[in-house]
Parts: sequence; structure tokens; C-alpha cells
Amino acid sequence: MSSTVADHLTKAAVAAIPVRGERKESERGPRQQVTNKVPVPFKHFHILSQNGNLMRDLRALGVYTTVSGKPGPAKTNGAGAVTRIDDEPANDVQEPHGLEWRVIEYGSDVGPGNADLLLKARDAESLAIAEDLVKEAVSKANKSTKTAYMTFPDRSAFPRIIGSKGSVISELCLKTDAEINVPKDDFTITIYGRKNAYQYVTWILT
Repeated sequence: MSSTVADHLTKAAVAAIPVRGERKESERGPRQQVTNKVPVPFKHFHILSQNGNLMRDLRALGVYTTVSGKPGPAKTNGAGAVTRIDDEPANDVQEPHGLEWRVIEYGSDVGPGNADLLLKARDAESLAIAEDLVKEAVSKANKSTKTAYMTFPDRSAFPRIIGSKGSVISELCLKTDAEINVPKDDFTITIYGRKNAYQYVTWILT
């Protein structure tokens, strides 16, 4: 959870303490939700993953989200698949048996366009913080230059990779400023970041 969200939740908890003589919130009637729609480029669609840091922070903030639009594959104009750059050495990584990985230019596997992220908050302050969180996530994603896919033969190594309550992944994200998506139902871990970030993460995870 980001410090911005934590600070807001602390303030909200203090504000929720009723003043003597003041009616409880349940007696005042339901609050009117405030909403806003924020565009997110398809190449950054991964930041909208329900397991990602952004969506977790938004949920902690009490902000509900709806995503409209989904990226399609990039057009290749008859040139075949998107450019792969697997031949770049990743700090002499010794791949364990059965591990396959490939690296492509960030965003090169999706077509142009935007997804619409609808934010639904309980008050204007929460909505403003949510909008700032989305902008920060997009700004961070704009610094990414590579997407690395690590496909394991099974999920037996995932508990070690994730760590207790996600501690290993969280530490790697902080150290490298990369976004690491670990799926719940397949064997491919995806790393979004700069070249030195994915190389470091690949080295640690293998």
C-alpha cells in the first residue's frame, strides 16, 4: 500500500469518529458516489491487473473500478511476429531445466488505443487521490522499455518466487521499479521495466 493511501485512510478513520450530538453516518442516508473516467493506453493495460499494485491501492482507498476496452494484438503488416530480442544476454543467467523466456520491446505486442478506467469513489478527496494514483502508475509505466516473459514448466517454484505474502516480488519491484505479474492460473511470469530491471529480476528469480 502506498504512503498516500495509508495517510488518507488514517485521516478517514479519524473523521469517522462521531462528534457528540452528531448523527451517525447510517442515519444521514447514503452518500452520493463521485465518478470519473480515466484513459489508460493499451500498452499499459497490465497496470489494471486486479493483482497489481495500482488496483490493490484503489481497493484499499475504497474506490471501485470498471475497465472498458481490451487491447488487441499489434499489426505486423506481413512482417511476422513482433520483434523478439531473446539474443540479448541477461547477465549470463543459467536457466533451470524447462524454463523458457523471451523479451520484446515494451508495448510492441498490443495495438494502439486506450482502455477507459471508470473510478467510483465515496467522496471528491478519494477520487482525486485515485486519479493521482493512476497518473503515477501510467508515468511509471512510460519508463518501461522491455517486456520479459518467463515460462516455467510448472508452478512448483512459484512459492519461492512470490515469497511470504508476496515479500520477494514486492522487494524486487521496489529495487528495480519494475512491474511483475505472477498469474494465478498459468506458468508465465511477466516483467515490465527497463532492460537492467528485467535482467536483474530474471537473475534473482532463476
